[in-house]
Amino acid sequence: MNINDELLAILRSQTKIRRLLTGLKSDEILKVLSRVEKTYHERVADENAKEVEIKQKESAMAEIQEKMKELGLSIDDLGEVTVTAAAQTKKKRQYKERERHTFQYETESGEKRQWFGASFGRKPNEMMAYLKRTGKVITDCIVSTP
Repeated sequence: MNINDELLAILRSQTKIRRLLTGLKSDEILKVLSRVEKTYHERVADENAKEVEIKQKESAMAEIQEKMKELGLSIDDLGEVTVTAAAQTKKKRQYKERERHTFQYETESGEKRQWFGASFGRKPNEMMAYLKRTGKVITDCIVSTP
């Protein structure tokens, strides 16, 4: 049981509330009550605002449907418009430019190999073994930069 469930179990029981408030003076209980009442009024205002918003949306949707009937449009006609509009407004995700280099390293068998990539991120296992074996840093292996 998480803390919210425990709190709700206490608040739903008069006996548990009495036990919880044991030791508090009446003015402290009044402060708690005023905070709970304020929260209640905020919640009621939020619920009323949501109801008004839903009614406005329903009204707007009814007006749109009526206008669509007048113009002889269907939902399928709108689907074509929204798909093309979405395709036009879709932005490409921008990535940070990585500086890439050509690295040269030696395998355990003595074969020299080159690898093109960034100096951070994943690297070939053989290159990591070479760095570990020789004690070099990856920047020591840079052969060329485009």
